[in-house]
Amino acid sequence: MAYVSDESGRPEVYVSPFPRPDGKWQVSRSGGTEPCWSADGKEIFYRMPGKLMDAHVSSGEGTFEVTRVDPLFDTQASLGPGTKYDLFPDGRVLVTSAKENAPLSPVTLVVNWTNGVKTR
Repeated sequence: MAYVSDESGRPEVYVSPFPRPDGKWQVSRSGGTEPCWSADGKEIFYRMPGKLMDAHVSSGEGTFEVTRVDPLFDTQASLGPGTKYDLFPDGRVLVTSAKENAPLSPVTLVVNWTNGVKTR
């Protein structure tokens, strides 16, 4: 299980076995939020201010190792609540691009839209 803790004084990404937490390993070293495992379990993606990171990992029974961490690209998404990116099974990454303090676009929610279709 990948998670974020600020026990070091700033948010960092950690990994712990689940359902029995038999240890923990720190993944990020310069701050990190929003961890997400790749579909094959060999990478953990996470955000740090201004960057999306890719940590290559290897694990076995009771072992875990970060073998390499690569910055993927700069992001303009703010570090607020909620995840600002998502992974596709084929390896593509979708990242929001909203800048901090940018005006928000209105959202339109259409309810009972099927009733409108039936009357036409």
